[in-house]
Amino acid sequence: QQLGGQDGHCGNFDFNVSDDTKELILARVGAAVPAEESLFPPSSEAEIEALRISAHNHREMSLADCTPEVKKLARQHCRQAMVAEGGSSKSHHLLRACMFDYCFAGKEFAAESAIVQHEMGEAEGV
Repeated sequence: QQLGGQDGHCGNFDFNVSDDTKELILARVGAAVPAEESLFPPSSEAEIEALRISAHNHREMSLADCTPEVKKLARQHCRQAMVAEGGSSKSHHLLRACMFDYCFAGKEFAAESAIVQHEMGEAEGV
């Protein structure tokens, strides 16, 4: 935690998860950071397109916003990544989360996400 506090996409790190809802975070910090001011510039064409669509529509992205071609690649990649990590590709929730990451953050992030999700599932006994 930073001196003077902090706030952002993941919450304010005050150890109170009830004030870290999307609505409360947006009320505290306002709209998304403009791309030109971001410390984390988009790293892929897919991410640039996702940011453009999201900014234009002022709404959250969903898998419905992923193009059919990319969604097909995402499904294949995520199933393989989940199995490679020793998990099952049958978990609908984890598969969809990985596909979302693939569509809007890129293949590399989706692979990392699959590993983290698998490890979290092991830690929780899932």
